[in-house]
Amino acid sequence: MRSMFSWLLIPIVGILATSASLATTQHDNEILINTNPGALESFKFVETGHNITAKQPYGGVSSEVRNQNSQGRVVVKAGRKGSTGVADWFRTQLAGGSAIACDSTGTSPNKLNFAVKGNLTLKHAGKNITCQDFTLGQGHFTGANNWWIGSNSMKREAIIGIQNCKTADGKTAILSFQPELPCTHNFTLKFVVGTEEEAKK
Repeated sequence: MRSMFSWLLIPIVGILATSASLATTQHDNEILINTNPGALESFKFVETGHNITAKQPYGGVSSEVRNQNSQGRVVVKAGRKGSTGVADWFRTQLAGGSAIACDSTGTSPNKLNFAVKGNLTLKHAGKNITCQDFTLGQGHFTGANNWWIGSNSMKREAIIGIQNCKTADGKTAILSFQPELPCTHNFTLKFVVGTEEEAKK
């Protein structure tokens, strides 16, 4: 015959198991980069490294163009649990560069659920562009999972990230990324082959 203690223990164990399962669920976490309709002919993010909170699942990265060639989409399959270690890794990848974020006034994250580093290649308005060592990270801010983007060549002007990239013929391509408001995972992309001042307009 089971003791009363055993009967009480069964539901407690069940609750703990359910909580552990929920805490390690893998999600499709998306970040969206928006530009003018028809301007984005291709968009690809190839991962070169990542960092995630201990014991959280990770399933890789995919990317695509959608919405009438006006939006680039990156999906990171990963769990969502913030840690300072991931934020530290994100800052290390910037190596003197800068980052911007949705729904955050800070210049760098305190905690992140995960972060991925890679090369972003796109064809925008007829120009083939490569942005190397581009880093994305997801944190949590005021009830939502907000995103950070940055690189070792990004400069920050207020909430705008000015990114130096290269065209296929070796010219400097200046991309500007700006969080849309209200924002958790949406950024607006502007592109020029020219000066940083033009990218801020």
